[in-house]
Amino acid sequence: MLLQLLTLPLTKFLLLVLLWGHKNRLELIVENLGVSEENMTMSLSQIQDTDMAGEMAEYTRTNVLTQSATAMLGKANELPNTILQLIQA
Repeated sequence: MLLQLLTLPLTKFLLLVLLWGHKNRLELIVENLGVSEENMTMSLSQIQDTDMAGEMAEYTRTNVLTQSATAMLGKANELPNTILQLIQA
């Protein structure tokens, strides 16, 4: 291979050198784009996880408030019956 390169005319040799240089740069660009894609995917996943955690916290808060309100209504509905029982006793 090296012997074939040395026997090439100078212009062809220089052209091959330039092409190899461009090829190497393109390979690095492709590799960097792959790393960038992976980083973006990880960032998106973290953002989605944060959004999900926030939504779950809001759901839990709403659920606790609903259960508290239901318990309070149940107790409030018992009060008239308790008073009625006291009056009748």
